[in-house]
Amino acid sequence: MAGDINKHLDRAKRFLEKNRVEDAIAAYLAVLEGAPQHQEATQALGDLYSRTDQPDLAAVHYGLLFDMLIDPRDENKAVAIYNRFLRSGRVEQPPERIARYAFLQQKQNHAEEAIEQYTKAAEMFTAASRDEDALFCLERIAQLDPENPARQLRLAEAAERISRRALAARAYLRAGQLATAHGEHEDALKLLYRAYVLAPQERSVALLYAEAKLRAGMATEAVVILDPFAGKESDATFVDTFGKALVRAGQLDRAREILEGLLREKNVGTMPLFELADAYAAAGQERNAVDIFLNLKRRMFADKKQNEFALQMDLAGEKNAQSQAVLEFWAALYNELNRESKYFEVMTKLFEVYVRAGNIAKAAETLEKLVDIDPYDQRNQERLEMLRNRVDDSLFKRIAARLAADRNMGLRSAA
Repeated sequence: MAGDINKHLDRAKRFLEKNRVEDAIAAYLAVLEGAPQHQEATQALGDLYSRTDQPDLAAVHYGLLFDMLIDPRDENKAVAIYNRFLRSGRVEQPPERIARYAFLQQKQNHAEEAIEQYTKAAEMFTAASRDEDALFCLERIAQLDPENPARQLRLAEAAERISRRALAARAYLRAGQLATAHGEHEDALKLLYRAYVLAPQERSVALLYAEAKLRAGMATEAVVILDPFAGKESDATFVDTFGKALVRAGQLDRAREILEGLLREKNVGTMPLFELADAYAAAGQERNAVDIFLNLKRRMFADKKQNEFALQMDLAGEKNAQSQAVLEFWAALYNELNRESKYFEVMTKLFEVYVRAGNIAKAAETLEKLVDIDPYDQRNQERLEMLRNRVDDSLFKRIAARLAADRNMGLRSAA
């Protein structure tokens, strides 16, 4: 057999020396009859058919040659042949060959070209109902362009059609993440729901879907999604999200147990605890709110985060401006930090709360402190009038005398 092949090769070369092209073609075809994978004969036929202006036959043999060059050492040659003789589209290539070329382009970091060719192959595979092969191409495209949500969605839907549930869930999850990053929260919620339906047992899917539910104001549903994982999860991100969901769903005591444990064990989760304290205050459970503030204060002061704690207390105080317990804690904080102007500001709010609540004794005590801090504040006299006939007369006169004396002293200093 080898002798026959060599004989045909020699004949072909002699024919070429005599410019007998058709006879050379016949000799090379005889070689392929005995050795269909013979690269020299295959390439020679491609060259000769191209030379004789038979592009269709040339493309057939160049395509076969491309398929033969599977050894990594020949990949550059394979790409060169495809680019020169096959890529023009004059002769449609089979999708397997297009996908192979796309893979080589991917290996050479030519991402755009690889995506174009994988897309073409995927469309041809789909048209031929070769869904697994189409899915292979779509998965490669998604890997090459991971920030493109449309590509992730197409992969997810293709995988779901042929019951590749795990792959479909991952692709829907990625599409949902990208939609979230782009601020498209309604689309993200739909995509993450599709991932969750396919893989409800996957913790990462459940977590991202629950976060989307929280953003949409569906806290109770978020709790339901995360609850099956709660007993065995210690990851800070998971616990933080679950705690927020419990707070917003009104399950305050359970949220407190989880979030305080997170703070104690990993020293994270302060923001959800501030949110929990606000929720307790809004529910009229002011003592619980203050207990949480105390716990946070101890931890954040130990971490040298006094300013951060004060900032969060400002937000909490403004949210709970009618809560006597919260305002008392807020005022005590600034007294401890020796920030007189902020202390004065909070005490004015506290004075008004005491008056509205009918706690006149506390209101009078607060007014005396306000006068000690800033006797020249113009509203001190108005505050005193609010106490007229509601406090002991001697106390009223003492505060009034103090204000008058300070006012006179101020006038003399001005003169």
